[in-house]
Amino acid sequence: MKEAVVLLHGLARTPAAFNLLARFLEEAGYQVVNQGYPSTSEPVEALAEPAISTALEACKGASRVHFVTHSMGGILLRYFCVSKPLPDLAGWSCSGRQTVAVKWLISWAGYRRSVG
Repeated sequence: MKEAVVLLHGLARTPAAFNLLARFLEEAGYQVVNQGYPSTSEPVEALAEPAISTALEACKGASRVHFVTHSMGGILLRYFCVSKPLPDLAGWSCSGRQTVAVKWLISWAGYRRSVG
């Protein structure tokens, strides 16, 4: 069973922003889901659920799921995880200004899961 990597681009970008990374990861043996979403036409609240759920559905059967996000992609994942924690999340790599907030959220979400 392969590990999967979900790529989430930033604001006003498309999955093409991650094409080179997607190719590299595929060549390294990962299942890659380069998830697109209409970043300029809907608010985060409307984008997070369908983008993340669609990506996770595409990863069914993967042994582990990792996320690589940039900017708004990280915000979508953070928003999603507040309401639907991902206990089996293998890893999360972020770029952009939200990185510090993401590290806090991961700590908070882990704490929240451990205390119920």
